[in-house]
Amino acid sequence: MALSLTLLAILYSFSRLHLYNLRSQEKGMEVLARGRAAMALMTRKIREAGYWPSTGGAPLSGCARIRTAAASQIRVQTDLNGNGTCSDANEDTTYTYDANSRIIQRSPGGGAVVTNVEIPAGNAFLTYYGQGSATPLTLPVSDSRIIKRVRISFEVEVDDPTPYGKASGKKVRVALVSDVFFRNSE
Repeated sequence: MALSLTLLAILYSFSRLHLYNLRSQEKGMEVLARGRAAMALMTRKIREAGYWPSTGGAPLSGCARIRTAAASQIRVQTDLNGNGTCSDANEDTTYTYDANSRIIQRSPGGGAVVTNVEIPAGNAFLTYYGQGSATPLTLPVSDSRIIKRVRISFEVEVDDPTPYGKASGKKVRVALVSDVFFRNSE
C-alpha cells in the first residue's frame, strides 16, 4: 500500500512538473510569434522604402527613402501606388521604440506593433550601416542616402507562468535580430 501511494505521488509530481513546463513553452511560443510578426511587418516596410515607380527609381520631390534615422526611430517613405507622391496611406511610415512604455509603435496606423519590449544591453533598437561596412554609422547620419542596411534588434518578454517563475519574477524572453538590406537604391 505504501509503495503504491509513493508511486502515485511520484507520477503526480512528474505530471505537474510536465504541465508547468508545457505552460512555459506555450508562453515562449506566444512571445516568439508576436515578436516574429512585428519583425516581419517592420522588415517588409523598411525593405520597400525608396520605391519610386513613377520616376523610374529616382527619388520623388520632397520624399526620401529614409526621412529619419535614429537609434529608437526610423521613418521611411515610398510611392506604393505610383501616383508620384509619398503622402498616401502606408507610404510614409514611422517605427518608434518607447523605452518608458516598452512598446514599438507604428505611425500612421497607431497602436503598438509589439508590447513588453526590451533592448538587449549594448545594443540599439536600430543600427545603420553603409555599403559593405560592418561598422555602424555614427548618429545622426547627415545624408540618409549612405544608409544601405538597417539592423533591428529587440527582445519580447512575458512573466513566466510556472509557480517558481511567478515567485522569483522570472521572465520568458525571446530575442529577435534582423538585417534589412534596401532593395531600392537612392
